[in-house]
Amino acid sequence: MRYHYRSFNTPGSLFRRISPNLLYEYFKSRKVLDDFAWDSYIKNKWHLMEDLVEEFYKMPVKKREEIEEELRQVNSLAGLSAQETLEAVAMQFKLVWDDEMMPEDRTLTVLMENKDAFLTACNWANLEDYESFADYVAKPKEPKEWSRIKQPLTDAWKLLLQSQSNGYGRVYIEHYTATDRQAYLVYYEAPKTYITRFDDRTDQPEEKADKPVLEALLIYYPKTGNLCKLKIKAKTDTITERARDDYAKLALGDEHYFATGSERIYDMNLFKKKLEPIDFPTDPADRISSVRVVTIRFKPDALTKDIVEITSVKGLKERIRLLKLDLTTAVIKKVRLQVKFEGVQKGLVKSFNLSIPNKNTLGDSKKDRLIEGYLVKWGVANR
Repeated sequence: MRYHYRSFNTPGSLFRRISPNLLYEYFKSRKVLDDFAWDSYIKNKWHLMEDLVEEFYKMPVKKREEIEEELRQVNSLAGLSAQETLEAVAMQFKLVWDDEMMPEDRTLTVLMENKDAFLTACNWANLEDYESFADYVAKPKEPKEWSRIKQPLTDAWKLLLQSQSNGYGRVYIEHYTATDRQAYLVYYEAPKTYITRFDDRTDQPEEKADKPVLEALLIYYPKTGNLCKLKIKAKTDTITERARDDYAKLALGDEHYFATGSERIYDMNLFKKKLEPIDFPTDPADRISSVRVVTIRFKPDALTKDIVEITSVKGLKERIRLLKLDLTTAVIKKVRLQVKFEGVQKGLVKSFNLSIPNKNTLGDSKKDRLIEGYLVKWGVANR
């Protein structure tokens, strides 16, 4: 899998956020920097921080690059949403989770205790960064074992991508399993295609093989409430619909398992009246401080081609009133909502779009799934 990393300027920026004793144990486990003055560093890490970074870059290149890759993953998993994913994986692997530890310390501890759990969390956190899925629901059903559907599903994707004029390149699927969902990433690799790219480390142009392209991502929940759910992210609606039917046929035994009407549909007319935080009640246990509609895009009536878009992060309803706009006959095309969670940490604000008939820019993180549930409770989504 190709990872999307949080901002990571230098290893030193991460060293500063990890407790000295734990950092020592980590490098000791990797059998490097044995001669560094760890006793002095543990007593006062700020005094020797530059020395540690300098020694880090003196390591053999191959070993340093391996460790730097791990540290990038640690840095990514220390983010707020990724920590929720890491906690779920820790529970899945029956690891101890300490809420009092700093995120970087918790993440590094999981890496040192169970590398498989760490990599599982990396994979799922990366998947949860993707947005804009098409959603389908039906009665709960367990999918067939991956070993049984791997080859026929790969063959189906080969036919689909060839019909889309992708050519006869290699198609392969990566599969990931969690306690409540399974993910399938479909990649296409063009045959003998090379491109000149600047190398990230040397900053020099090099001829490199073209990277595999992620053509689609499917996430299947066998049971969520009283339904199962299939989420698909693909380049076109045609590919999305074929991917839905192929998966239903091969994994669930019925090509029409997600029949017409299984899609999630949004009632955009609701936003003609519901525009204020009071219109979107939430459970205090979910620690949501406010929900606002910050943007609305609409046609004044069904006959006109004109499009009007209004944005206000403070009071959209008042803004519409001051502009003397009437939404009674409007055809609402898109809205943008902003959900604020309690706390002061970065990342506690989630903004996303809804557009007709069932498009959204939500991802698959724990908070995204919570919001999906509220869309149903508020009457915005039908399921």
